[in-house]
Amino acid sequence: MVEPVMTTYRSGIDALADAGTPLEADELLLLRREWVEIVGQMRWADIVTRVAAYAGMIAALYLLCGAYIFFVDDRRLLLDHWKFAKLLCVMVATISLGYFAARDQWRGELIPLVLGSIIAAVVYGRELALLLMAAASVSMTLFLGGDLSDLVMMAAACTSCTLLLGRIRSRTHLLYVGAISAVITILTVVGVGIVTGGTISIGMLANDVGALDPMESMGQDPRFNMVVTSLLSKAFWAGFCILVSATAMTTLLPLVERGFGVQTDLSLLELGDASHALLRRLAQRAPGTYNHSINVASIAEAAADAIGANGLLVRVGAYFHDIGKMFKPEYFVENQSAGVNQHDSLQPAMSTLVIIAHVKDGADLARSHHLPAPIIDFILQHHGTTLVEYFYREAARRSEENPNGEAVSDKDFRYPGPRPQTLE
Repeated sequence: MVEPVMTTYRSGIDALADAGTPLEADELLLLRREWVEIVGQMRWADIVTRVAAYAGMIAALYLLCGAYIFFVDDRRLLLDHWKFAKLLCVMVATISLGYFAARDQWRGELIPLVLGSIIAAVVYGRELALLLMAAASVSMTLFLGGDLSDLVMMAAACTSCTLLLGRIRSRTHLLYVGAISAVITILTVVGVGIVTGGTISIGMLANDVGALDPMESMGQDPRFNMVVTSLLSKAFWAGFCILVSATAMTTLLPLVERGFGVQTDLSLLELGDASHALLRRLAQRAPGTYNHSINVASIAEAAADAIGANGLLVRVGAYFHDIGKMFKPEYFVENQSAGVNQHDSLQPAMSTLVIIAHVKDGADLARSHHLPAPIIDFILQHHGTTLVEYFYREAARRSEENPNGEAVSDKDFRYPGPRPQTLE
């Protein structure tokens, strides 16, 4: 039986390890085994208390996020189970991958966090993204047992990327965001390391034990050099992780847009190209409708910008909103010529069916060409449930003139909708 041996170490006096000598794999393994042994000897009451404390802190964080979404942002996000599930997947994946990437051989927890920040900003907007990633940074710090410097580093990376993101009009924009965020994070890590790490005090301690000049002692003491080197290595590694995240996001962006049903300015600019197959077909088969769409796009974009909506989205939506007219272009006044009106030979009810059909035809055509959901919404909603007034009045007039005519209901002369759901 070997008696326990207790050794006392005094902070700032006794040496725990040689300065400038990295811990080897065997020493790290011993430290991990020691931690496992300590945890294994904890009583059940201590384990339950710690788990409850962690669960309480995490629950409080995300209840705050939920309350913000419900009362301030958009409660429909919580009420739509599919959208809410996607939000939860983003947060769980960000924290899980961050925890996995934080192993000693990688220390890459910033990569999932920055990717999560950009995705949240693109899908949910800057304000909600800032709150969500602040909660994710705190969660990561708790799970990893990090300190204040780790929390500040994560928060700086996530916040800078979110605030700098803006509207993505080119693929290089993400690289610019990553580069600027990397510089901000590097400076933040160095700053918080000096504040919390006592870099200057190490040099002063060396001066107390024999050196005359504090600055000279800091330059010669190996402990000071080791701390500075470690701090700079951590800072530049953080910057490198951010650059890796921004570069990866340029590839992942189309998948994010398709998976979450959102469009960035980059994809909208590509979609609004006049060489798009549907727009070329519209120009060939219904040139009047094509010119009408171009004019509407110009006016609507200016109107959207004036009220703070997304003018680019409105412009691209306007390009496609009447593509259903290409099936029967001659039944729409902008395509009629030589005074020939196809509706002269039709009953008002039949004319109404032909007019209304361009909405459904356009939506089906858009789906077959894999246009994104927001553009299809423009096609379905741009008439809402409005009345096809001309033919309704014509039908009512004919009914009044015919003694045996049936009463005309406006329900038969309305677009099916739905009504517009957004400002755009």
